[in-house]
Amino acid sequence: MATMTTSNQTHCLEALWMDPVKWSQLPEDLLICALARVPVIHFQRLRSVCRRWNELALEKQFSQLRASTFCDASAGFALFQTSGHGSQLRYLDMAAPNTWRTISFDFTHISRCIKFLATSRGILLLWSSGDNHNSPTVQGSLYVCNPIIETWRKLPRPSHLVDEPFYSAIDVNEFTGDFVVVIAESELRQGACTEVFNSKVGFWKKATAISRSGRRKRVAATLITPWSFGFVPVYCTPVFSKGAFYHLTWDPEDMLSVFLVAEEEWRCVKGRGAIPPEGEPWGVVETAGRVLVVEMTNLKANEEDAYLHTWELEPEKLAWGKRKRIPSPANKERRLRAWRRFAVGDGLVCVTFMKAAGTVITFHNQGDPEEGLIYDLGNERWVGMPDLPGTPPGSTACLFSFKASLVCPPSPLHTDAMPSSPPQTH
Repeated sequence: MATMTTSNQTHCLEALWMDPVKWSQLPEDLLICALARVPVIHFQRLRSVCRRWNELALEKQFSQLRASTFCDASAGFALFQTSGHGSQLRYLDMAAPNTWRTISFDFTHISRCIKFLATSRGILLLWSSGDNHNSPTVQGSLYVCNPIIETWRKLPRPSHLVDEPFYSAIDVNEFTGDFVVVIAESELRQGACTEVFNSKVGFWKKATAISRSGRRKRVAATLITPWSFGFVPVYCTPVFSKGAFYHLTWDPEDMLSVFLVAEEEWRCVKGRGAIPPEGEPWGVVETAGRVLVVEMTNLKANEEDAYLHTWELEPEKLAWGKRKRIPSPANKERRLRAWRRFAVGDGLVCVTFMKAAGTVITFHNQGDPEEGLIYDLGNERWVGMPDLPGTPPGSTACLFSFKASLVCPPSPLHTDAMPSSPPQTH
């Protein structure tokens, strides 16, 4: 009797695995279980295989199974680029960190004038100003969007109590897709207000405002992305941990703000002790249930390079306690003081640098790609990353922590039709 070689066995198994008839005969629950194991980064390609797979992939059972049973995409970073011609997201998944994948926002049919405000569990909070690209008020529209599964929802307009948002944050339940959005005016604005939107109830509710006591002057323009390249922003994007949003503001006066979602109240510490004292805060990050601030220490005269520290927050006291230094990159050519962009989140710190040094004659071009490094706070090590694509002329961009997911905002929402071909990645 003839025996089958290993290569023949493999060929037969592959033929059986790819047999469309066999796949069509699988019970629906078993097929969903199999498809749910496909990595998130290949979700759109999965949808484009056939109509049945597309329909199953959009079922709530599919996303709930992924969230509760199978390993979802790991943490990563995204570069949101927008211009008068459109917007796109480039994202790097640390589970497959070999390329920045590109997603267009054409599926949303939202105005081209879009600003990124916040993100949580793969859901983006966006603001569209309509025809007025520079409008600083909420006379435009707020949206929540998952670019991976191409779903989006327009939020009801706030009750006009908040006219010029300064703070904006979102937290998403990864199992149900329910979310909470908080927008607030700067406490330096007369009659400043805070409003909260809960997707379970579907309307905005007024909350307590931040106290104005102790502040001296306005510290930043409203609804302007804080991650413009070339300078340290004066506030950090909020981070959510254990029922509260944590937020830092500085220059000219330091302030740590905490918004308690259930109580709909603010707690604040202002002045000395509100932020770590030794340098410039880069951002607030939540890791393993702890809230940390990443800070760049000012360069001293006898030092070759600046360095980073983390400070751990004691939530009950609203005080910064344990301090830890982040080791300098092993590559001595990468000086932290020469950073171009940075982002923190999900236990990671991303820093980018220009690929070639400029001179007094040759200036950096924002369209040039950027080299970068990522520091893993959990494993305490620097890792490389592919070059960050440049920003096209006339565009603005911000770099932020992003974790791709299949979380779907609750209906009513807008879902694009099944793509006719697999999305292109770059």
